[in-house]
Amino acid sequence: MEIKDYTSPELDMSLRENAKSEFIKNLKAERLTWRIASILLPLIYTVFLITGLSYFAKNDSTSLITGKTVVFTLIGLLLLALSLFNIIYCSKVNAYTASAAYDMRHSVRRSRSSISKAACAVFNPISLLFFCKNKRLVKEKAEIFDSIIASEKETAFSYSPFPTKKKLMQLYFALLINSNLNGYFSGIIHKGDSKKYCVPGLNCYSCPGAAGACPIGSLQGAFKGGKSTIFYVFGILALYGVLFGRMICGWVCPFGFLQDLTYKLKTPKVKKSPVTRILSGLKYVILIFFVFIVPIAYAFRTTPLPTFCKYICPAGTLEGGIGLLSNKVNSSFFEMLGPLFTWKFVLMVSIILSSIFIYRVFCRFLCPLGALYSIFNRFSLFGVKVDESKCINCSLCTNHCKMDVRKVGDRECISCGDCKSVCPVDAIQWKGTKLFDRFKKDEKYKTVRNVTRGISLAVLLLFLFGAIVFFWKENDKPHIPNPDTPGVSITVPEGNTQGTLCYGSDLSIVTKDGESTESVDPQKTGKITVINFWGTWCTPCVGELPYFDRIAAEYKDSVSVIAVHSYMLWESEAEYIKENYPDSNIIFARDFAPDNENSYYSILGGTGTYPYTLILDSDGIIRKVIYSSVTYEDLKDEVEKLIG
Repeated sequence: MEIKDYTSPELDMSLRENAKSEFIKNLKAERLTWRIASILLPLIYTVFLITGLSYFAKNDSTSLITGKTVVFTLIGLLLLALSLFNIIYCSKVNAYTASAAYDMRHSVRRSRSSISKAACAVFNPISLLFFCKNKRLVKEKAEIFDSIIASEKETAFSYSPFPTKKKLMQLYFALLINSNLNGYFSGIIHKGDSKKYCVPGLNCYSCPGAAGACPIGSLQGAFKGGKSTIFYVFGILALYGVLFGRMICGWVCPFGFLQDLTYKLKTPKVKKSPVTRILSGLKYVILIFFVFIVPIAYAFRTTPLPTFCKYICPAGTLEGGIGLLSNKVNSSFFEMLGPLFTWKFVLMVSIILSSIFIYRVFCRFLCPLGALYSIFNRFSLFGVKVDESKCINCSLCTNHCKMDVRKVGDRECISCGDCKSVCPVDAIQWKGTKLFDRFKKDEKYKTVRNVTRGISLAVLLLFLFGAIVFFWKENDKPHIPNPDTPGVSITVPEGNTQGTLCYGSDLSIVTKDGESTESVDPQKTGKITVINFWGTWCTPCVGELPYFDRIAAEYKDSVSVIAVHSYMLWESEAEYIKENYPDSNIIFARDFAPDNENSYYSILGGTGTYPYTLILDSDGIIRKVIYSSVTYEDLKDEVEKLIG
């Protein structure tokens, strides 16, 4: 049998270089089509899905869960899945054609692969043209390319097109924490019982998709809620900390996930240094000053000011602010924007852009939640640890880590597990793994391991699917009064939109001495009625309340002003009235339920944000609906129109 020597110098070097140059040119052209497709396809399919569901929502007011919408959603999700695989395969193509460490052997092998050809045909047909060019070139000049491959040195090239377990868990928790998908289409914040509980990661309460409350926002609001509320919130955060520590930052937090994705962009990176280590202490200053000192100081005066949420939190601006403003239902919210939102928007953009160049810039330098969890990091039940008996103090782990750690598992460690792969003596382990070592390594348990993994994956996916369906059904219910609801007195429901008879309800009146036995029905005052939904915890509400007080005093004979306090922290209402409006002409009342279906706020069309104002004529007909803060001049103009 004759063996060819592909490294023979007899082959013309110019032929080799020309063939290689043409091959690389085609690969780069194909790579460009993948990059363009990886950007455009997800956007096109997402717009397609949202537009379609919005159309169904507009033309089917009873429920979005119908046969048509289910089929349409499945098709849309399938297209999104294809675009996701397009991105994954695009990364693989990019790796094959990387200009920095080009590996001819793997590129030629791919061009000979039928599977790669099928992937091009399914996910990006345009790239099939360039792929076929390369395949034909490699086939026609097989001897030349075998010669090139034989002369190439062995490299450590390896690339997996699939996301890591960490990325999949981050994606899973981001979806689970924001499983109220209906909120993105309706533009309404969910306010049901699930909002009583804090999610582990930083996720804004006002995000349309949020299924739970933000831990930092809840902590700041708890300072006016009495001892039980403070202990409740601290208890939940302490439980999260004891169980997971800062592993929550690395595996659960949605905003951390966003920073991980932006850092993946190919740009020059700012490495950690003694300066970044010093700056990592800034988040503890923010925790002490903006989360504890200032809110507590305001709580002693009037009501706790959520300083961090109001002035800093980029997650709140992105998820809550932009999340609500992006829905045309909330177009009136643009009237509320001012210098504060401009500041927060600029800060958010700066943080997101910085995270492209600096690894987890917000987590490392600014996040108070990470600072709080870091207290529990060394004692948490889950996370990474170092087996001191194996450790050789080579410092490869700390040098490889992008966080400002001094030691694996210290206060800056987010337990991402990246350091495990570089430890030469396998000294870094997950906490608690010794309990499962035999189960993990023994070959006879292989089937059991695979079954356990399959069951665990199925349970996680079912739980996510159940959460999405639950919130979709919960928020798809029409907001109509329930005659059996305690505190609601309705004979004929009319409406909650401009030009309809306002839904009536007997609301308990609150005075400076507390809840009284008297009640008021906004529909039956016999005067022009201004209904303002507010809360002592809501800074814009407190800021505009003096305007309602002036209107109530100046037009007391013809106008009735009813300020309805939300269910949240209503125990602070009487104290606030006593301190600020003891002799006001405003009728202070109290809402009667916290959820979307039965609260008076929701019955009258509230979409989850405060303040919210309705103005009725003397017959109880709604003449004006205001979804934002108001000025004294605005109120006066509307009232005088009705009086005139």
